[in-house]
Amino acid sequence: MLRYIVVLISFIVFMSPSTYASRLALVIGNNDYIHESSLSSPVNDARDMATVLRGLGFTVIDRYNLKQRDFEQVVQSFEKQLHKYNVGLFYYSGHGLQAQSDNYLVPIDARIQSPVDIKYTSINANRILEKMEYANKHTNLLILDACRDNPFKSIRKGFSKGLAEMSPRGSLIAFATAPGTTALDGSPTKRNSIYTKHLLRQLRTQPHLSVSDLLTQVAGGVAKETNRKQWPWKSDSLTERFCFGSCGSGESGKLERQRIDLERQRIDLERQRSQLKQEKDRQKKEQQHAEERQHSQLKPEKVPQEETKIKPNSQSLLFQSPFFLPKYRYTDNGDGTVTDNRSGLIWLKNANCFGPHNWKKAMQSAANLASGQCGLRDGSRRGMWRLPTREEWEAMVDEKYMDRENYSRLALSNAAGTGPWKEGDAFSGVQTDGYWSSTTYAGVTTQVWFVDLIFAFVGYYDKTKANYVWPVR
Repeated sequence: MLRYIVVLISFIVFMSPSTYASRLALVIGNNDYIHESSLSSPVNDARDMATVLRGLGFTVIDRYNLKQRDFEQVVQSFEKQLHKYNVGLFYYSGHGLQAQSDNYLVPIDARIQSPVDIKYTSINANRILEKMEYANKHTNLLILDACRDNPFKSIRKGFSKGLAEMSPRGSLIAFATAPGTTALDGSPTKRNSIYTKHLLRQLRTQPHLSVSDLLTQVAGGVAKETNRKQWPWKSDSLTERFCFGSCGSGESGKLERQRIDLERQRIDLERQRSQLKQEKDRQKKEQQHAEERQHSQLKPEKVPQEETKIKPNSQSLLFQSPFFLPKYRYTDNGDGTVTDNRSGLIWLKNANCFGPHNWKKAMQSAANLASGQCGLRDGSRRGMWRLPTREEWEAMVDEKYMDRENYSRLALSNAAGTGPWKEGDAFSGVQTDGYWSSTTYAGVTTQVWFVDLIFAFVGYYDKTKANYVWPVR
């Protein structure tokens, strides 16, 4: 029976998303504006979009808090690569402006003192769409969660409210709110903007819908939550039907979630099998020791009474008595490292020092880490750090802190082990994208185990793709 379960799991795991057409996405989130008001959610919005799109078969270029020069360079790189793909997607969350009927996306270093400055300091969204349509003749999607009000409060003349309507040619454009209107920022305590929250929810639950139908569901959710104060807008001139998942019925649309569930079941089965093997090995060793004592002519040594009271029980007391269990799950060592008191592992406190890399580069980055880098002051040397194993990631994940409704919280505990992780408690910079492990997938040399802390999911991924690097020692 176990063989049939494993075969079924393997079939579903490798059906998706490799069967999708080639897809390239550029995802950008700008929070930290230097000269004007900052925003609370765009970087989170972009990170969560990048994670979901990767799970739906996209090759994702994701960038955060871009200055003008970096913004222009990454857009240019995206456009150069796009002709190799069947689907192109551009997603942006941050400040946006309308001037002279064109829409502009605002880099974090933009200094706009008059409407004339806009085209010299910001990125023209209309031109991005034109270049996408020129580079890729198949399916192009432009999604802008950038319809907030004019952030430059000192300048009123020459600005129009919201974003201007755009006319796609064989593409689809989606705005967080209708042209000429502004979107609500949402609560600063919430992870995502209202629009992106509903977009993420639909992508996770109904990717089988056509993109037009899916965005209609998003619009309905946003309108309901905002009491009809915000109406998302789309303009569709696609010549081919497009679905983020496998187009079809609701049943086929659940394929990705079934794949994840089955993968978790397989991991549980492997864990149980490993535990059974360890127990058998332990019993075998005990039997061997008993036989050796029977054949030995030597009498057991007498141990002083006071030692008998302490030594045989010291280890069991240390790990089993509540009195000796560590009160805190993690200890911040104050030198750029954090100790996991359950496993004894020492983690790098900064979980986003290296950014995303392919697996080979991730292994090298971890191995070359040393004191003086990434905030480390622990005296560690190159060769002491490494990527966690699959088993160590499984022990790290704490499913009880996962948000199963909105997927807006990491499955990671705080330092005390009493609640969900928050920035700096005890780690900093933890990403919603996947993190590499050092464990390759048995029998498939191109696949490596990784963890997704949003879904509390340990699965495997292609070595050539990008995941984040979080070293341990």
